[in-house]
Amino acid sequence: MTEAAANADMMARSSKAFLVHNVAKGSAGPFDSKRFAMGHNATRFSKWYSTETQYHVQYTYRYEPWIITDRRAVPWHDVRFRGYGQNKIVHVAHVNASGFNFVVHPRAFIVHRAHPQTAARLQLIDDMKGYNQAVKMNKEAVTNTVYGHSKALFDAAKVQMDSGSFDPVLDPGTLHCMKVLSWWK
Repeated sequence: MTEAAANADMMARSSKAFLVHNVAKGSAGPFDSKRFAMGHNATRFSKWYSTETQYHVQYTYRYEPWIITDRRAVPWHDVRFRGYGQNKIVHVAHVNASGFNFVVHPRAFIVHRAHPQTAARLQLIDDMKGYNQAVKMNKEAVTNTVYGHSKALFDAAKVQMDSGSFDPVLDPGTLHCMKVLSWWK
């Protein structure tokens, strides 16, 4: 086990006070805050570090917090977004478009355990660079890549959410369970 993994495991088993202490030391911090701040900034971590009470936050475009909710109330996850490629961003946007409020728990936290980048992640990053370069040069962006496909799905889903017509695609196993298990709905 690497030192980073051991530290993450230790923080995950610790208290909020221990985590906040490590944030102050610079050995922990909000997930992906340097590369993708818009994914978690709405949480307002500086408030979370010092609060003992829950607080509401406003959904912002591309917000992707980890959420706890009743699975019977929340909209289903669209299986077309599994893996890398805006999966949680689309689901949280759909949760927001469905009228849910976002409340931050004052003591709950998760710790991301560092891991090697997967081939899929590296492919997405490479595809995104090519896509963005084409857009900057006013060239037609390639959409038959992992990133291009994901972006096209996201853009279509966003339009549908804005008009109230988004209907997530469910996998066959979920559809079967919904049909045969009365309590699954």
